[in-house]
Amino acid sequence: MKSEIRASESTRGMIIRDPFVRMRSSLLGSQSLEEDEVLASRDPYYALRDTVAESVGDLESVLVRFEGLLQELPGQLEQVRALETHLTDGIKTLQSQLKRMDKILKVVANAPDKFPAITVTELKNRREFVDRHREVVSKAKSRIEDPAISKQIALAVQTVA
Repeated sequence: MKSEIRASESTRGMIIRDPFVRMRSSLLGSQSLEEDEVLASRDPYYALRDTVAESVGDLESVLVRFEGLLQELPGQLEQVRALETHLTDGIKTLQSQLKRMDKILKVVANAPDKFPAITVTELKNRREFVDRHREVVSKAKSRIEDPAISKQIALAVQTVA
């Protein structure tokens, strides 16, 4: 069950969906759920993490749809081109967000004494999250930039024209 938290001013009113808040709260024991939610809303990693996870899921769904429509070319050319643009834009956005997450992780890694609540294990888990999602984004980018797909779309354009 996901709990939704209204974020602080620093996250510009974003809603952070953090399925781990209750679990962390019960494991830590010393903090109330409310205190844990405040910490989560102040940690920029969490706001980006949830956005990235949701966007990567959307990216994968759109990529499946895109690949399905490729089989229907030239009939679905307009939709294929629209999805290709959507995927390209989404990939650029995700790459930017993952880069920001890298910067956040570097700050924490370079000054662990300033972030005592973030353990070495937590930092490792965060790094793995970024690396795992970067790999998914990289594979999606490779797929839509595949020369065979570009050639297939170009042939469909010639057929329609």
